Amino acid sequence: MSALGATLLWGTQGPVAKVLVTDATFMPLAALRGAAAAALLLAIVGGQRGWKALALPRDDLLRVVGVGVVGLGICQIAWLYALVHIPVSVTVILTNTSPVYIALLAVLWLGEPLRRDMVLGMLLSFAGVVLLVLRGGGPTGVLDPGGVAAALLSGLGWAVFTVGGRSLVARHEPTRVVALAAVVGALCLVPLAALLAPWTALAGRPEVLAGALYLGLVPVAIGYVLWYGALRRLRAAQAAAFQYLVPVWTVAIAAVWLGEPLTAPLAGGMALVIAGVWLVQRR
Repeated sequence: MSALGATLLWGTQGPVAKVLVTDATFMPLAALRGAAAAALLLAIVGGQRGWKALALPRDDLLRVVGVGVVGLGICQIAWLYALVHIPVSVTVILTNTSPVYIALLAVLWLGEPLRRDMVLGMLLSFAGVVLLVLRGGGPTGVLDPGGVAAALLSGLGWAVFTVGGRSLVARHEPTRVVALAAVVGALCLVPLAALLAPWTALAGRPEVLAGALYLGLVPVAIGYVLWYGALRRLRAAQAAAFQYLVPVWTVAIAAVWLGEPLTAPLAGGMALVIAGVWLVQRR
């Protein structure tokens, strides 16, 4: 149930962020979101177990730093950048190619075998991505290549977050791991946003602050704790299978709330990606 709950929360974040994000606000939004998540998780861990509970062995702490930089730093910037430049429905489908990356990382990192159905699944997912890139822009035609690349990079970052974090939550309580990773992500995002983006872009836009708090506290803080809790009971590839639901939730919300059309290329690309991911994860 924790994996299911996480996907439902993640399904809301794309439409919410799409309403708020622009070229001027995506970096401050990422920083505020990361800071809100880190503050809540630190408060939870400190209040329940005391600050000493955050101490981890040196090797595990270094792994948390890597997971935090990639999964809660680079991944989040890429995701928000993609939302600025391509529709939210396409963004979520492209980012949810991450199970394909997870399977590849499991082969390269964990020594799992590369099966023929995995190769077929990767080819199907690639075909779905190509269809989305060439026809997913609707009447305007081809999608923005920078937005597409950012969405795919976000999916890769999530795969690193999942595979790299699985061994950590096998040894440590998930809230501790996510809290430390969130702090690392915030320490990357806040200074970077201060250097690269004008915070004055947020002036007179209280809805951006409210949205950042929602995105940080609900999909990130609560959603990631639920996700890592699922990883304690499931293999990485099994837990990743629940991500099939994220694009379904997001496409439905985007259609009802944002009025994004469910076109034939979008539906076809989503079907190919999901079918490919299913083949990759099949045991």
